[in-house]
Amino acid sequence: MPPLVLDISVKDTLGPFALTRRLPSCRIGERFVALHQVSLTSHVVYRFNSGIDGRDALAALEAACVLQHRHILKIEHFDLDKSGRPFCVTPFTGDRDGLLSLTRLLRAKSGIMRLAEAKHAADQLLAAIAYAHMQRAWHGPMMMDEVLIDRHGALHVELYGVANTLGHPENDPAEQQRREVQTAMGMLYQLITGLRYEEPFIRPGRVIAGLHRSWDDFFETGLSEPGFASGAHARSALLACRTEPTGRMLSPTRLRAAMQRAMWAGQ
Repeated sequence: MPPLVLDISVKDTLGPFALTRRLPSCRIGERFVALHQVSLTSHVVYRFNSGIDGRDALAALEAACVLQHRHILKIEHFDLDKSGRPFCVTPFTGDRDGLLSLTRLLRAKSGIMRLAEAKHAADQLLAAIAYAHMQRAWHGPMMMDEVLIDRHGALHVELYGVANTLGHPENDPAEQQRREVQTAMGMLYQLITGLRYEEPFIRPGRVIAGLHRSWDDFFETGLSEPGFASGAHARSALLACRTEPTGRMLSPTRLRAAMQRAMWAGQ
């Protein structure tokens, strides 16, 4: 693991964990890289916002700890600090630059992923969602900043369902499930097209030359009402989408751009 840069402004300890570096905050509060002072392993400590009730937070974290899936970030420890403020600890999945979220990864790839890579990422995400729904757990609408990528390229949903539980959602479970799957579909749409999903809907086949029709059908179902009924249903439909090109001709605009790149490359 690359060495971590010590933030000398951070000096707190929580049990055996020494906070060594401040990370960008998330929905529930502050985040820090922390060093376990006995095992010398790196972790992330989340310190909840001061307005969050400690008992509610501990109940939400206890429920989240039940989820044991390779694409759901594991909660290793949780408790109240000396002031009664809740905190929890997870593995550190990042590198010397901090946590690698789906947002940061997409930015590094100039806003778009290769189709096969995006399909692989979506398969991991939908597998996590399908598993959690089977356990009667819901995350609610999901954001790309809540999806972390480790050093091996695997996805991990951060603090699955914790913020949703603390928010005391009024929607019934079926509605929460449907909205969660739809937001995951919106993220996948952005990964492969480079466009944020919004109305009016632009079929991916109009953006990506040679894209198989199965992708248009997949998104037309998943992003419309009522969408896919569950994560398992969406994942099954995703696996049927084909990544090989259809051989369709490039649009005139794309063809001119490709010819110009070829001419510049030959100079």
